[in-house]
Amino acid sequence: EDDLEIFRSIRNRLALSEDVYDPLSLKPLCTLPPNSSDEDAEDDFETLRIIQKRFLAYSTDCKSLSSLKLRFYSVAS
Repeated sequence: EDDLEIFRSIRNRLALSEDVYDPLSLKPLCTLPPNSSDEDAEDDFETLRIIQKRFLAYSTDCKSLSSLKLRFYSVAS
């Protein structure tokens, strides 16, 4: 109840017209998620596979770079 009183107090202080005094509408939103089809799921799976391959390439590049650094340092010393 305290929250409702605070809300009414703020609303009264900031009111520019009598229209503001209408009660709040508590209607639910009428949005529904789009229907997913098998084709969409396959596209999503392919996208995830491409991303996985890309990150795997970064991972192997980092490992090969680390091994090159180790070889360089062992030859240099």
